[in-house]
Amino acid sequence: MDVTVPDNIKALQSSVIARLKIMAHLDIAERRLPQDGRINLQFEGGAIDVRVATVPTVEGESVSLRLLNQEKFTISKLQLEPFVDSKIRQLLKLANGIVLITGPTGSGKSTSLYSFLSEVNSADTRIVTIEDPVENKLPGVMQIAVKSEIGLTFASGLRSILRAEHQRRDGRDQPADRHGGGAVPALRLGAGIPRPASGAAALPGLQGTPRADRPPARGDGDPGLHHGAVL
Repeated sequence: MDVTVPDNIKALQSSVIARLKIMAHLDIAERRLPQDGRINLQFEGGAIDVRVATVPTVEGESVSLRLLNQEKFTISKLQLEPFVDSKIRQLLKLANGIVLITGPTGSGKSTSLYSFLSEVNSADTRIVTIEDPVENKLPGVMQIAVKSEIGLTFASGLRSILRAEHQRRDGRDQPADRHGGGAVPALRLGAGIPRPASGAAALPGLQGTPRADRPPARGDGDPGLHHGAVL
């Protein structure tokens, strides 16, 4: 559908951007730094998630809107090759391990990760995620949003999750049993999205090897992950 752009669109720029920032719960007074937010809308009986990103430029703020449908995530909807689909389902059944997803923006990393979590999500499975940001809400999953400004990073969140899991399973008065044969491992499966665009570039960062192209970590021991899940 073609929409005619008003001749005085420049005069409306500030008002439109301010309204979008209010709807996305952003700071309307901050025009010097990029901001990210989201708007939840209802349209024709369905939920629409609008991602809002602002970028300061010399000509003023630029706003990008990305529309996402709130739909149920399943591995079948990924339409993977049969042998890949089968392999992934086998890996998700393993007792422990790490799932590493890499790729450029918009390649489906988050969608894939949410689909994997939906596959293993059940009433008898405790799933805790650490995300930056929480892009979609999964029923029955405890999702933690990173807030680096108050010290809630991936590293601190993971430490708290594992500490709470040990306390829940073993009790603080039984430290010797935490590594015994009767203790259930707190970390069954880890899944994450590192910042590099390829698996080869991600591995040195996960191993703790400095990289020239790696930005400063946002927290103590934070490997620069975008999403993380502990099952």
